[in-house]
Amino acid sequence: MADGLTEAPEGYIGDSLERTAIAFIVVNTVFVGLRCLARYQSTATWSWEDYMVPFALFSNIGMCVCGLSESLGTISQTTIVLTC
Repeated sequence: MADGLTEAPEGYIGDSLERTAIAFIVVNTVFVGLRCLARYQSTATWSWEDYMVPFALFSNIGMCVCGLSESLGTISQTTIVLTC
């Protein structure tokens, strides 16, 4: 190949992983935002699960970022296991 690019190895799913991770981040952020907005506008009191939802959102975003980092080749799988 003239441009120096190589073919993706057989079984490579990095493109699918990237699209899925980005979709999860966007959809989860939208729904958590809508939940917070609904709870803010309603007269219902906030309970423990309302405070845990943002924690779950940030945990999910962190897992997606770890997956994206491995997919893009910016960090190795060993680093992900040690840090995530």
